[in-house]
Amino acid sequence: MNHVIQYDSVLFDTENKTMEILDGTKGIYPYTEIVECKRVNELAKYKGKEEPFTHIYYGGRVQGRCFGEKGFYVGLKITLKDGSFLAIYISKNKVYAGNDFQKRDYKEAEQIKNLIDRIIDKYNKRES
Repeated sequence: MNHVIQYDSVLFDTENKTMEILDGTKGIYPYTEIVECKRVNELAKYKGKEEPFTHIYYGGRVQGRCFGEKGFYVGLKITLKDGSFLAIYISKNKVYAGNDFQKRDYKEAEQIKNLIDRIIDKYNKRES
């Protein structure tokens, strides 16, 4: 019986109730420590140079690329009980608003976020 849910950037071990981040804040983390998960975009020029997701990208054209448009990485920012953050990078390469790669990465990010939200609801009830 397989107890692992696998994505390129993260593995979920349903038997041991842990998440292993493969791209981002690498390591193994227990489900019970997770309190929140948000999908975010990090400006490409900051990836790997500073703490993940300190330079969030909110803008961008919806159709096509324009001169000077900012590339970014799609990811997930996870808050733990102690107030610290984890990062999961979904994008392997920088993407641009509205292109097929960005749409693909958003779709995968939402799938993983939905799984993490279910984990939070089950193992670490959200406080209202």
